[in-house]
Amino acid sequence: MIWRGIAIGIIISAPMGPVGILCVQRTLEKGRRTGFFTGIGAAISDMFYCLLTGFGLSFIEEFLTRNHNIIQLLGSVVLIGFGIYLFKSNPSRKLKKPDEGISDKRNILNGFLFTFSNPLIIFLIIGLFARFNFFIPEIKFYHYVIGFLSIGAGLYTSDAADE
Repeated sequence: MIWRGIAIGIIISAPMGPVGILCVQRTLEKGRRTGFFTGIGAAISDMFYCLLTGFGLSFIEEFLTRNHNIIQLLGSVVLIGFGIYLFKSNPSRKLKKPDEGISDKRNILNGFLFTFSNPLIIFLIIGLFARFNFFIPEIKFYHYVIGFLSIGAGLYTSDAADE
């Protein structure tokens, strides 16, 4: 169960998508600490979706089916807005010494909210749970606790590597 969880966590966080780009951009602009805490926020959001998927799969499936178009529209608006922001910003102009006054809590919250704005990650999580046989009847509750902790370790490892 430990290896299954770590593999799921790494696969969820490994793709270099908008959140990975955000972590890299913040690391370059504001320093390692800012990029690290942005990645931690993203890992917390991914873990939230894993727990939500694991414990409320039927509710999530119904919600996503009912609100599919709205979710796609909101996700598209967020990604387009992020793209425009990146296009208009000139990272080389903003390179400077890391600012010591940046709040770690704010960076975690930003990473969490940005990752949380893409609930379609749930479909990836469902596929990974099925592929790795994460939910099978023979497994006891404490195995699931270990499995979810391992997913968290995989998420943390992968998001820290993005930074």
